[in-house]
Amino acid sequence: MNLIFVLSYLGLILGFIGSVMLAFSLSAYLEMIKTTVIAHETSIQTIAPLLNPNASGNAVIFKGFQKHLDELNRTSNFKTMIGIFLIALSFLFQLISLLIQYYSCS
Repeated sequence: MNLIFVLSYLGLILGFIGSVMLAFSLSAYLEMIKTTVIAHETSIQTIAPLLNPNASGNAVIFKGFQKHLDELNRTSNFKTMIGIFLIALSFLFQLISLLIQYYSCS
């Protein structure tokens, strides 16, 4: 197997892995955003009756979001950087493969 095919296939594989890592990183962020929106909506629904002096009820308070956001940032930032690096490396390998092929045919 010659160098052109090796670089092309390696570029394709790295591009695929990098894209999957970026997708998982984005998925984690979207899940946290969805959870935060649900928590805010629930908090608003429980606070609204408390603003009426004639209503009685319990307030639901969500805590600990910052801990989850910090963990998400730590892991997702790593996955994002690795994903971007793999996609850039994929581009470089495929570019080198094309240049070798172009200059070997001329």
